[in-house]
Amino acid sequence: MKSAYGRQTPAHDWELTCVEPGSPMGELLRRYWQPVCTSDELHDLPRKEKLLCEEIVVFRDKKGRVGALDPHCAHRGTSLEWGRVEEEGLRCCCHGWLYDIDGRCIDMPCETEEFRMAMDVWQPAYPVTEYGGLVFVYMGPPGSEPLFPRFARPRSTRSKTWRIRIPASSCCAGCCASSCSASSRISTRSTSCATRRRTGASRPAPGTRSYRRPKPPPCPIAKISDQRRSATARLRLHTQPTVIGDLEAAPLNRTAMGRSCPLAS
Repeated sequence: MKSAYGRQTPAHDWELTCVEPGSPMGELLRRYWQPVCTSDELHDLPRKEKLLCEEIVVFRDKKGRVGALDPHCAHRGTSLEWGRVEEEGLRCCCHGWLYDIDGRCIDMPCETEEFRMAMDVWQPAYPVTEYGGLVFVYMGPPGSEPLFPRFARPRSTRSKTWRIRIPASSCCAGCCASSCSASSRISTRSTSCATRRRTGASRPAPGTRSYRRPKPPPCPIAKISDQRRSATARLRLHTQPTVIGDLEAAPLNRTAMGRSCPLAS
């Protein structure tokens, strides 16, 4: 047993483990889109999440747009986590200031429109994108957002024909080259447009290819029939001459062996 008494704890590597704003690793990760939650988690209530040592409030307005704002209201610092989701954005629960997904205050109760426009209040926010059932937030410098990798689904192509050639050497160790010649070429073809119109089959979904799976060729050794006995009997049996004592035996003749020998059949 190796005792754990007196073991040394490694020192804390601040450059690799800290992701706070201004730290080396934190600034590196802020140059990429970071997932914050799933799309199905955003309903009628905002969510407060912590990402890269920062707290943000993520919400979806009644129009389906997603926004990420600083959790404290620009008016009195009330938490927007308890705000109300409306048609145009998120409204603070304290004095009712309404912020859109970009963080701009678009409504101030008990204030005129001229006063609101003159104040020009903006709540700190982050760019948000939604893809693949996830919500991503970019927390880096404004204007330096990288292109989000959106991989499009492949479009459906026309039916193609493949021909698979099976070498004779790989079929039963080369013992049935002639009998496998007819089945060595297997062609599979997907359902064409003309066949679908003739049979009334439905068109395959985009991004999928409907094809008929080929059946594997039967092994002639395991399933040999009387019709193939004549073709198999023409195969030559390559055997080396064997020496029995002082006499040299000639190669075996399969024709003379007849049907009694299993090698002839």
